[in-house]
Amino acid sequence: MSKFLLKSYKPQEVDYGFYENLKKEKTFPFVKRKDILYYYFEKDGYAFGQYLCNYFEIIEIIVDEASNQHSLKIIIYHNSEERETVLPLSAFSSRNIHSLRDVGILYNPYNAGALLAEYVDRQVLEMNKTVHHNKVGWFTNKDGELEFLGYDDEYTGDICLTCSSDNPEEQIQGLDLLIADSVPCQIAVASGLSSCIVGLLNELGEVIEPPIFHFYGDSSTGKSTALMLGASVWGKPEFGNDIFQSWNATNNAIMSSLNNNHGVILALDESSVSNKEFTNLVYCISQGIEKGRLNKNCSKREQRSWNTSIISSGENSIVNNCKKNTGISARVVEFPNVKITNSAEHSENIKRFCLKNYGAIGQAFVDVICNNGIDETIREDYMTLREEISQQLTESTAIDNRLCRYYAIIGLCSRYAKKFLSLNLDEEKIIDFLIENNQSVMPKTTMFEKAYAYINEWVTANPSAFINGESTGTNKVGFIRKGRVHFFKTAFQKILKEGGFSDYTVVLHTFKEHHVLHCEGDRLEFRTTINNRKVDCFAINLDVETDEILDSINEIIEN
Repeated sequence: MSKFLLKSYKPQEVDYGFYENLKKEKTFPFVKRKDILYYYFEKDGYAFGQYLCNYFEIIEIIVDEASNQHSLKIIIYHNSEERETVLPLSAFSSRNIHSLRDVGILYNPYNAGALLAEYVDRQVLEMNKTVHHNKVGWFTNKDGELEFLGYDDEYTGDICLTCSSDNPEEQIQGLDLLIADSVPCQIAVASGLSSCIVGLLNELGEVIEPPIFHFYGDSSTGKSTALMLGASVWGKPEFGNDIFQSWNATNNAIMSSLNNNHGVILALDESSVSNKEFTNLVYCISQGIEKGRLNKNCSKREQRSWNTSIISSGENSIVNNCKKNTGISARVVEFPNVKITNSAEHSENIKRFCLKNYGAIGQAFVDVICNNGIDETIREDYMTLREEISQQLTESTAIDNRLCRYYAIIGLCSRYAKKFLSLNLDEEKIIDFLIENNQSVMPKTTMFEKAYAYINEWVTANPSAFINGESTGTNKVGFIRKGRVHFFKTAFQKILKEGGFSDYTVVLHTFKEHHVLHCEGDRLEFRTTINNRKVDCFAINLDVETDEILDSINEIIEN
């Protein structure tokens, strides 16, 4: 009879007293001896031991939050060496057990399958599970508390929030010296921080569409430097990193880069290298959620979502490269031919600095928000600053009013960064620059052009607000038929008021004069039938491009 077993696939009899002592082992009947896992059992009054495999132990049970897939982090012992790996729980099923040899678990080929499954199950039942996720940014946890994810050990997403140093003061002091004399550089930094505020405001219930801050012009303006400044807030601003991508990627790849991002900037470089038409992509980005789709088994697939900011560069305008640029103008803040850096040497100094000093400011900014109660006051701060900026815009349009949201967020970032981090972003100069830039970029339009663009824009941004074959809820504002939108009267008045148009009848008369209002005789209304009931609506012919966008806005996800 053997007291200590050698490696043998067949069961061997062991000393019964030895067997009785083994029962004190916590893992009995599975026992480790010299990096070997044995199974001990009793039969007909005799004790036996059997080699199962080289020893491994489970150190963590990992549950993927999105798929609910269970994995095991294990340490494998072999020839006095240790190696850590992660395997799916299903690897220990009888169907998949052969794959264990590929990772170095040399199991008994005769009857180890069921025994290894039992060994694993015993450990799994006694261990707590660690839930891993791929979410980054602001989320409300199960206790109703706001938290910023991505720096936690449970984060396994693609965005790597790396810091070159644990000391943000080093990055702040060095950055201050480089951007003190350049307001555009300060705007680039604030744009990088803006993603944090966009994600936070949305999580608090303030609907903010993801903004795109686009710097464009010739190669000497420093637009790539602006991108590096904005990206360096969160991580290393190196092309190909998760936060620093290219417009030349496929639309679906860009949307995937945004998935579950609710607070970290995405930098997209060189829109000019791509010949793509940006309209559908920009609209999809601004919606913050992809179209619902089904899995292969016809169950509803979880939709990708995001609430963050994009900072972008290129030689040409995104707005001018879109079919329906009026609507795009409300989503993209463009800085054309702005001299961002003072000289080529200044630009190179900033780039070198950003590649050596990155990530600490973003983490410090999150800590500031979490530790100073900003989440309790930010909505009021935002609304107040937005109204102040709106009043400074002369002849403001509905598009201007929407852009004010983004200007206010940039202003708040500069305010908080200066107050809590001593990062000298000059809020007053930044807002003055944004207003001046707005006045030079935004075209002057007539009442009809403003109102008609606003209505087409609203329809494009809110397709789910209309009755269709699948949805007839009580909160619908109307319906769309054959290139014509039919608004319920009360809903139309409310929508126009939200857009800054105080008298809806004046707007309707301009629509009638320009032959886009479908009405009966001298009336402004059009009577139609819905759900077997006659109703008066305001029927407006949609812009051809709006109609096309409604048909194709989600196609990029499916293609």
